[in-house]
Amino acid sequence: DDPAHADRCFRLNSLATLELAQLAVCPGQASDCRFIYYSAANAYASTDILATETSPLYPSKRATYYLSSKLLGELYVEHLRITKKLNAISLRISVPYDWDALKRSVVTQFLKCVSHGLPLKVIENGTNACDFVHTTDVVALTLKALRYGDAGIYNVASGHSTSILELAKYVAATFPERS
Repeated sequence: DDPAHADRCFRLNSLATLELAQLAVCPGQASDCRFIYYSAANAYASTDILATETSPLYPSKRATYYLSSKLLGELYVEHLRITKKLNAISLRISVPYDWDALKRSVVTQFLKCVSHGLPLKVIENGTNACDFVHTTDVVALTLKALRYGDAGIYNVASGHSTSILELAKYVAATFPERS
């Protein structure tokens, strides 16, 4: 987490979001237009229980600049939703994955390693756990959010926590001939 990325994260995730959300505000009238913001569920404070939309947010230990900028973008959207009646939904996406997207995702790294017959590298004993959600589920939920539901903040997750070690075992078991 390099401090040199703070300015870029702030400009792209916070200020650009504010500018787009301001464009979506229709002064003095209710809008049929919906503003969808992808926030970051991994900004929740670490806990052993499942996070809800009211759980504490505290990204000081990981991806500080990125997560802080995503949360600031969410705050801007919420402010405009409350004060200017912006028809906005913020989706706090857990850990998205698929084969090609998110090159740095642990799922993508594991799948690429196993497809090339390389060992899966598990750091910190693999005890870190995440709630993984497939990108097709995120897209399906986004399409529903565009049409239905109340404005506000919603978590997008599977509701199941998987440790990195469990994930490595699942991937290895899925491709036994390669691992």
